[in-house]
Amino acid sequence: MEFPILKGLISDIPAGTVTIMVGPPGVGKSSLCRMIVAEKVLTDNVVVLVTDIPAENFRLSLDLSQNLTSKFLVIDAHSSLAGVKSNEKHIVEDLTNLTEVEILISKILQEFKEKGCIFILDSFSTFLSFVGEEDAIKFLYILISRLRVNKSYGFI
Repeated sequence: MEFPILKGLISDIPAGTVTIMVGPPGVGKSSLCRMIVAEKVLTDNVVVLVTDIPAENFRLSLDLSQNLTSKFLVIDAHSSLAGVKSNEKHIVEDLTNLTEVEILISKILQEFKEKGCIFILDSFSTFLSFVGEEDAIKFLYILISRLRVNKSYGFI
């Protein structure tokens, strides 16, 4: 799965850059995230995705082969919301505990400090609804700082 339009959109972005995608539901923010994941995993990048949709649904929509899944890490923020058991290695147990979320993200980013990674938070509005604007903005500042230090790309 290749998306030529993304090559120009993403390839010239300097490491440590964070892009915030804003828009009402249904305009394609999550679809763009899927395209970024597919494109970047195929070009030998590690992609870390925080998502509030079932991770397996996300994987199936990408149709990634087994040998590429090691480059695609999911932080599951869905299962705790839905009250279901997760099979993911990385799980957000409580979205209201931003310290827990920050620590989890920091550990994962530390794994890729040398090479950097593509980090996608889909969807920030879920965090907003659970913790409120002030705490969500503080979390966003911390996240952006960590992404810059780790020379990772961020899409929020």
